[in-house]
Amino acid sequence: WEAFKSYKRAIQTGELTALADFTLYQETSREIDEKLVGLTTSNGIKITGKSIHFISRVIGSIEQRRSGVDIKTVSEALTDPNAIVYPVKTYRDGSTSQKFRYSGVEVSVNPYTGNLIQTNPKI
Repeated sequence: WEAFKSYKRAIQTGELTALADFTLYQETSREIDEKLVGLTTSNGIKITGKSIHFISRVIGSIEQRRSGVDIKTVSEALTDPNAIVYPVKTYRDGSTSQKFRYSGVEVSVNPYTGNLIQTNPKI
């Protein structure tokens, strides 16, 4: 039920295109769990989970004119020793993130919890 509420909210805000059905959302979430959760990044962060926002970013949005991101490419960005790893950034609200950029994708991770925050295609 929680997954469906998150899916519905993402559709309503335009973060996720209405053309992406709930089955795709569930399958993408499951694939992230299977292929990304448990990985260790090139700088030693163990990926422990994902944000709801991350699922939508992998799928993409027509409304926001943002392409989705391939999970294999996200994995490469997190683990390849040639990836650019940016310094940890701390925001005003106290939250933190660290970005990994590689092969046309940028991935943000909370370096202290290992939670995947978001991903974006980058050229």
